[in-house]
Amino acid sequence: MGAQELYVGLVGCGLVGNKRARGLGSNHRLAAVADKDLTRAESLASQHSGCDYFADWQAMPITGIKPNMIEARHLDLGRQHGAHPRFSRL
Repeated sequence: MGAQELYVGLVGCGLVGNKRARGLGSNHRLAAVADKDLTRAESLASQHSGCDYFADWQAMPITGIKPNMIEARHLDLGRQHGAHPRFSRL
């Protein structure tokens, strides 16, 4: 039995966001991205089949996306959606 595919939503499409997207495992699919700079969001989304992009993270669909890992700088956002903080170094 294979691993279940996990759908990932990513807020922030700059250097760190791109690095996170590249580091997704084979059982992860980038489903939606958001960035205040819509051009950046569109650019990252275009690299992932079926990925939607938004200028406002609150417009992102959460159906099928479980916010369970977030970066320390987004703790408030994650806590609003039941996420557990993950502290990591790049």
